[in-house]
Order: sequence, then structure tokens, then C-alpha cells
Amino acid sequence: FDFVPLSRALGKDLSEILPQHPEAQFWRRLLGEIQVALHHCPVNVRRRREGRQEINSLWFWGGGFLPPQGAGPSIDAVYSDDPVSSGLAIINDCPLKPLRRAKKVDFSGDGRSVLIDWTPSSGDARAELNALEGFLAALLPVLHRGERQLTLIDGSGTVREYGRARRFCFWRRRRPLAQCLPAPSTPPK
Repeated sequence: FDFVPLSRALGKDLSEILPQHPEAQFWRRLLGEIQVALHHCPVNVRRRREGRQEINSLWFWGGGFLPPQGAGPSIDAVYSDDPVSSGLAIINDCPLKPLRRAKKVDFSGDGRSVLIDWTPSSGDARAELNALEGFLAALLPVLHRGERQLTLIDGSGTVREYGRARRFCFWRRRRPLAQCLPAPSTPPK
């Protein structure tokens, strides 16, 4: 069964639009539970107090199955707190570990391929860069010994690989990453 796209469902009675298939009963029940949860959600309680319109539902759209896992590099573990990366690890049967555990793991010589998803957890860019720099500094001895290769993929999708041959190119900066940011501006008085 398929759900009707939202554009075709707007303004219509839900009983006419929701799928009637026996297996759709689970989704209909789930939709009701979501509506109850949203009613009691702190965001909606605040919106009610402020006289604003509440978020009262969501719309399931589409149908089908997840595509088969494509051929790609096998990853032995994912270290992440990001919900998207975590979900992808789970649906690909990849062990998922909290990001904080990656800081305590000795990655030397075990031959494992791991993904460390460093998604900023705060709005403080300096604190994030300092934490990232400390973490990468701990990986440097492993890179210098040539036991591992480090692949960095930034938010734009740019890939940089660092192994034994490029170990000196990686950490040539004369100042910490956080000092590369522009100075924070102070509001005028």
C-alpha cells in the first residue's frame, strides 16, 4: 500500500485518504499515537500558552522498502551521536558506538575500518575545533607509524586522505585550528 502525497490529501477527510489495507492498520494506529504525543509535547504546550498554532500531526508519504545495500567500503564500526549516521549504521547492521567512546579507543594496528562522525554538538565553533584538534592529535602517532590511513570528509563532501606518505603534510599548521577563526565581534554599546 502507498500513502497519498500530502498535496493531494490536504483538506480531505483522513478516513478517505488513509490506506485501508490490513497492514496499514499499524500505521493508522501509529499516526494516532504520534498525535497524542505531539499534544503533550513541551513545544506544543508552550505554543498553546503563547496562543500559537500547534504541531498536531505528521504525514506518512510513499511506501516500499529500503533499497538493497550497495557495494561500498565495509565499515567495522560507526562512532556517532548524529541521528542520520546512527540510523544508517543500524540499517546496514554496523556496530554503532557513541562518539565519546572514539576518543578512548586505540586504533593502532587492528586493521579495522571505522567511521567517526564528528558532528558539532554545540554552537561554539572554537570549543568544537579545540576538541577535534585534540582528538586528531591523539591519532597522529598511529598515522606516523603507518598503521592506519585517515580519511577526512568535510561537510561539503570534500575528501582528504592522510597515510604514512603524507603524515607530515597533515599537521603543519603553526597555530591551533580555533585560532584560525575570526575574532568574535562584540556588540556595540
